[in-house]
Amino acid sequence: MPIDGCGIVSRRGLRIFVGYVLKHQPIGLEQIGDGLWEVIFGPIVLGRSDVRDAIDGYVTLKVSPM
Repeated sequence: MPIDGCGIVSRRGLRIFVGYVLKHQPIGLEQIGDGLWEVIFGPIVLGRSDVRDAIDGYVTLKVSPM
């Protein structure tokens, strides 16, 4: 699914801010638990988002350590 020009990807009414660096790039979302999603770019797991942390439908990406 592509990231829009504002750095946001939308999935099931939830908006995850990924960042401007990846705008218009395809990324993957994989559900790994109840409301917990991994954000993937190619073979790299960028981080996780938890829908329970949503504020007004927006969630930020918790970046994985490198």
